Amino acid sequence: LGLILQTAYTYTLPIIVANQAGAAAAAYFYLPWTVAAGLQLIAANLATSLTVEATLFQDQLRAYGQRILQQVLRLLLPLVILIVIAAPWLLRVFGADYATEGTLLLRCVSLAAIPNVVVVLAGGIVRVQNRPGVIAVIHGVLGALVLGLTYALLPRLGITGVGVAWLVSQTIVALGLVVTVLIPLFRIPPREQPDRTGSAA
Repeated sequence: LGLILQTAYTYTLPIIVANQAGAAAAAYFYLPWTVAAGLQLIAANLATSLTVEATLFQDQLRAYGQRILQQVLRLLLPLVILIVIAAPWLLRVFGADYATEGTLLLRCVSLAAIPNVVVVLAGGIVRVQNRPGVIAVIHGVLGALVLGLTYALLPRLGITGVGVAWLVSQTIVALGLVVTVLIPLFRIPPREQPDRTGSAA
């Protein structure tokens, strides 16, 4: 159910843009949206590794979660900063109109990759904890926010409104997951490792 909901709101956005803003706007939207999808794959792939490893060693979930969070942010933060700064020049490769129409959108969806790390990581953690209903709730709330804000902002801000909707929605859900999933997990004290050196009798 969570996957169905995620697929629904992710693939619905380009259709909404094309139907409400026209073919030209859809073309300007497509490139930044593709970049956003690529950035999110970084977190998704590492979260998959977390799910596999922590399922085998559940007592290490806290340590694995912290390690994955650090690794993803090390990879993503430089990329996001680079894209935010260079957005107009990156899009100008495809034409001046792409840079004019898509720069703010590209910046918004790139920044949204940071809170998305929390969303994806929390999803991996609750899978390991055998709480599948939480995944459906995450993507249900996220989908409702994204689609609701998109319908509200697209007529006013154009395709930039979709980027704002995506960034705001990811941030709201991420903040909720920090409080409900990450903080409770990271507050658990690390498990003491057994003494392998032995002691004199």
